[in-house]
Amino acid sequence: MNKPHFIDSTLRDGEQTPGVCFSRKQKLDIAQRLDEIGISEIEAGTPIMGETVQKDIQSIMALHLHANISVWCRARIEDLHAAEKCGVKNVHIALPASDRLLSSMGVDFTWLCEQATNVFTHAASRFSYVSCGLMDASRCSLDRLKVLIQYAERSAVKRIRLADTVGIWNPAQVREVFLDIRKTHPLMPLGFHGHNDLGMATANALTAIQSGATYVDVTVNGLGDRAGNVPLAELVMALELSEKMNTGIRTAFLASLSHQVSAASKVGISPDKPVVGERIFSHESGIHVKALLKDRTSFQPYLPECVGQPSERIVIGSHSSPSMLRHLQLYPQDFPTLQNPLTRRGTYA
Repeated sequence: MNKPHFIDSTLRDGEQTPGVCFSRKQKLDIAQRLDEIGISEIEAGTPIMGETVQKDIQSIMALHLHANISVWCRARIEDLHAAEKCGVKNVHIALPASDRLLSSMGVDFTWLCEQATNVFTHAASRFSYVSCGLMDASRCSLDRLKVLIQYAERSAVKRIRLADTVGIWNPAQVREVFLDIRKTHPLMPLGFHGHNDLGMATANALTAIQSGATYVDVTVNGLGDRAGNVPLAELVMALELSEKMNTGIRTAFLASLSHQVSAASKVGISPDKPVVGERIFSHESGIHVKALLKDRTSFQPYLPECVGQPSERIVIGSHSSPSMLRHLQLYPQDFPTLQNPLTRRGTYA
């Protein structure tokens, strides 16, 4: 399994979270931090949204980051003209692949094929890297996906992104689709864009990578429409631990990045959120604490400092054992209401 390229869409799809709007300074700060932790591509925005967004993208380009900077476009010539104003070299063009989306836009598949050819030809002559996204691929037939990929191949498109736009795929379906397309189009790089409507975004992204995807879209804290996108921190740690893969991401900065984006977006982080939640390294069970005092990985998959979290916390509560209290030089009489969790906290190194 090849190490994937992470495409972070916090500044594009993440900002589509209802109520979220980053200032230019916040966008620049987030882009710099994404670059520092090792993200290979930053999707910086949608140029057709107007002059303010275009200037935001230009400002990000002026940072001269190591990460590639790309922008998102509809399959329309005017979107490409807006992208040109930003000075970017990489564009991502999204095609509505399913009948459901085509019908909602008042067009049909014949129009789509003609429009795709025109837009791809125009883009290839003006940008050095053209990516094609097949929106709503999870509600589209495999045969139609292959037809659209053929159009893209003939037009010098360099990457296909399959989008589970409404988050209904499961890992078995993702594996089937990606393995099939990999067989019929072995030379076309594949990417995955997932949503978390059914809570399977991370699992689907991991499966896509296992099945031949070499690019995967993520957002910090899983920001995005509805239930959000694939959370960066979750996918990185799943690959690092479950697949024993060196992702190239500086994991020790995941927690600080998460808090930075949470503050900028004004979207809080659940205390139980995997990897970055403040409570995930807290322990109350006497059996667990006793083991942790001997081996910090006995009841934790990794150490908190691996992702930039503070050290573990022992929570004194109804599940605390007398032996654990004695070890901490605490005694039950000090806690007359041990039935009440979080009565008192202790820490250990």
